[in-house]
Amino acid sequence: MSLSPREAKELLKPIPYERRIFGLGTFWLMWFAGWVALWAFQIGAGAVPPVGPLNVTQTIVAAILAWGLGWVISSITGEFGVTTGCTFTTHIRVVFGPSRAICWLPWIGYLWTFFAWGGVETWWMALATNTCSTIAAGFDNIWAWFIIFLVIQMIMMAYGFRMLKWFNVGAALLIMVIFGVAVYFINARFGLTAAPYWYVEGSWGLPFWAVVNAIIGVPFLGALFISAFTRHLRGGRRVCWLGNTAMWFSCALMIIIGMFCAG
Repeated sequence: MSLSPREAKELLKPIPYERRIFGLGTFWLMWFAGWVALWAFQIGAGAVPPVGPLNVTQTIVAAILAWGLGWVISSITGEFGVTTGCTFTTHIRVVFGPSRAICWLPWIGYLWTFFAWGGVETWWMALATNTCSTIAAGFDNIWAWFIIFLVIQMIMMAYGFRMLKWFNVGAALLIMVIFGVAVYFINARFGLTAAPYWYVEGSWGLPFWAVVNAIIGVPFLGALFISAFTRHLRGGRRVCWLGNTAMWFSCALMIIIGMFCAG
């Protein structure tokens, strides 16, 4: 169902403080669950030998550096949403002016990236689920899982941020349990120790900065439109900075886990 012009304008109005739905705890858990991503795991596994060029120290430093830069950038951008209650669209108008024709250009770039990458992650999720269902129940239909996950995401989008809030909070608690179980089994079977060939000379040059760029580049879109989320946050600038640590903490955690699995 399309929105009327009046309803569309209401969506862009600043959100009053008393109508905001996120506190620090729920905001942190939402970002923690939202940025546990397979690409971060793959970067960690591909940064160290036998595939990657960096040693363990350089990989950890790259993750910390990217985490710090991303945290600062997303927090500075998010302050706008917290203090004004306005959304990402306002950033576009500041840069490109109020002209509808010009404002469509960055929106098209933003939406194309959002839907393209969302489709990739949904496909990965369908692949993983299909593998599990094939082994456990003999059900092998990746397209069925892909469509199911797309429908679930559309339903969540239709119910807005309140649905997103409680879904991600519940997911974050479940993910923490899964992380604990995964670390336990990795340690029991392989041990959480660095492989001997990790202690290579590595490089602090272009390969190192390529890994930093890969880590910070993918979630940078989130830092761009984060004010669409922080406009729902109570507590001011300090809560914004503290809450945004979750986004980059979960990315760094997945990178480190991927690195140990590579060894």
